[in-house]
Amino acid sequence: MEEKGATGSIISALRLNGLDYTDKHQTIVVNQDSYDSCEKAFGKLAAGLGQKKVTVNLTCGTKLMSLAAFHVFRQLKATLIYTPIPKNEYIIIDESPDSEPIHPLTFRLDVRSYMTACGVKISNMQEAQMLKERAKRGRELSRWMMDNYAELETMLGDFAWQINKNNGRNLQYYDFSSHYQIKNQSEAELLAKLGMQPSHMAKRMNRLESGFITGDWLSDYCFEALSRLKVDDCVTGIELIDKHGNPNEFDVMFTKDNTLYTIECKSLKQKGDKDADILYKIAALQDNFGLRVRSFLVSTSREQILDRKNSIKEHLLRRARQFQTEIIHPADIINFTSWIKDKVKGL
Repeated sequence: MEEKGATGSIISALRLNGLDYTDKHQTIVVNQDSYDSCEKAFGKLAAGLGQKKVTVNLTCGTKLMSLAAFHVFRQLKATLIYTPIPKNEYIIIDESPDSEPIHPLTFRLDVRSYMTACGVKISNMQEAQMLKERAKRGRELSRWMMDNYAELETMLGDFAWQINKNNGRNLQYYDFSSHYQIKNQSEAELLAKLGMQPSHMAKRMNRLESGFITGDWLSDYCFEALSRLKVDDCVTGIELIDKHGNPNEFDVMFTKDNTLYTIECKSLKQKGDKDADILYKIAALQDNFGLRVRSFLVSTSREQILDRKNSIKEHLLRRARQFQTEIIHPADIINFTSWIKDKVKGL
């Protein structure tokens, strides 16, 4: 953990929450696989503490580290605590097994603090705030698009192809134009909502608008639904830099009771995608986030998600379970709020 910079990450996360231990901590490196090494290091530390009040958290580290800490500090009459993951409480290990009191942990991590504690940096904090505001402003539009997705899918696919072909999603401004032939009333309504007409499908779009029409509307829909529930924090479109310098982007992230949840959204089938590709991506990204992480896949791509019986493909369900991920049936996305409340306790 010291090689991974874990101590510095934890100190940084504490600092974000008004607890600055920069010059108030000491790091002791032990051989994690040697009980003797741990016992000697802890014994030396204990000898220098004198009559100070000591609390020892036995939750983390290897079993040998915890056993050695228990043995040394039990003799020192220290307060020994243990947190049963994933509960938000700690147990004081008492002399009497019948009186070990349980105390609630009232502090809750927001997404930024969680990322910082894991040694992961958010590289677009300012833009992430703008994306939040876009989701709030476009709440009615993204909901309407979800309600009418079946009639909008073909046009949205054409628009996304036009924009992505010209890298418009990554440009500050993109001059969009299309010769798409309107097929139904919902398509005509969407054009009007976007400020275009069937006779003149052209518009200068900024980067947020290009992102919205090429798929971010679905992540906005999920974000806005979550932000109205009892989450501790929720963000959308954040870009992360992991401890190895690798960049990654997440559609939606939220924290609830010190557990991190990620949501990957796919509104259209992308050429060349295999139906399990997105699950491998989710699994790779989870590696940075410790034990308390769960993920969800929200995809309107029925062809990739469903089998001929209109059920989620069995091999996708098996793979998802392996990666601590749950897949929402495309037909249930319209009821995303009630679905996610069933999956996350306390929402």
